[in-house]
Amino acid sequence: MIIQKAGGILLLLTLFLTGCSEQKIEVEAVEDPNIETIKKYLEIEFNGPDEKAIQVRNDMFEETTDSEKTGIEQYTDYMNETFSPYVEEEEIQALILKNHVYTYHYLAHEIGYTFNADQIQIQQQEAFKRNYDYQVDVTFEKGGEKNIATLTGFITMSENGKISGIKNLSDSGFYQEMIRISNVGRDNGDLALGILQGQFGKTDHKLNKLWSGSENPMDNKPLVEYLNKKYSTFSKDGLENFITSFGFVYPAIAAENGYELSVGEVEVHQDKNEPTSYSTSVVVHYKKEGGEQMTATVKGIAKINDAVERLEILDDGGLKEELQK
Repeated sequence: MIIQKAGGILLLLTLFLTGCSEQKIEVEAVEDPNIETIKKYLEIEFNGPDEKAIQVRNDMFEETTDSEKTGIEQYTDYMNETFSPYVEEEEIQALILKNHVYTYHYLAHEIGYTFNADQIQIQQQEAFKRNYDYQVDVTFEKGGEKNIATLTGFITMSENGKISGIKNLSDSGFYQEMIRISNVGRDNGDLALGILQGQFGKTDHKLNKLWSGSENPMDNKPLVEYLNKKYSTFSKDGLENFITSFGFVYPAIAAENGYELSVGEVEVHQDKNEPTSYSTSVVVHYKKEGGEQMTATVKGIAKINDAVERLEILDDGGLKEELQK
């Protein structure tokens, strides 16, 4: 007869042996250490925002910081110190590149939210023993208004007892809901206008330095981080499409070739048949020091729902070609 004490701490093993009296042996049950590792990781991700993480991200592109390291070095050190006890080193880099760590922290800080993990459930998969399903119930709050989201996914553990893979399945609209609530009353046309002014209104030497002609910008971790910060009103998919299509390159090319950019008239028109779609037109002035000011009209389209889902340039009036001279 085997009796398991609630909580799985002690097993009372009663043996019936022929010709022998009954024996009782106490054995301490072994807890699954992988579950505790996963729990620690999820607690970091879903309690925030982490103000230190915000600081090192904001300083990431500084030449020197208070720690007497470059911004990149400080950022890398903090990420490794935070996640290396629980996550394999190569996976930390992948998670940063894919914006899977601290994404909720960055957005929450920007728009004034706090969020906390109320309950974490972790269950080992039967078919794949290295995989663990997770469910996290999160409360996020701003100005006394509370909302709840349930986040699900699964995590793969390595032979070393560290996380080697993470697959987020659903956040119940957590990310988009924070954006939506923070943007209540916002005019999407004004948002598109602001993005265009930011895109074409100033030469960006920092962006040029990070870009440096990347063949695949999505593989350039510092660049992706910078663009994620610069275009924080984009959805994840919208920003990835924008980066992949090199929609960000104009201020970088201007810096590369010594041009200064400024914006003239900007027009944003909502589609009557599709309220989330906008046609855009922006007059861009560009000149080199001591040179004649030139002008191009850049036309495109934007799709904005709770966030910017798409920003596409249809005709740049020859601007990119001219900036490359």
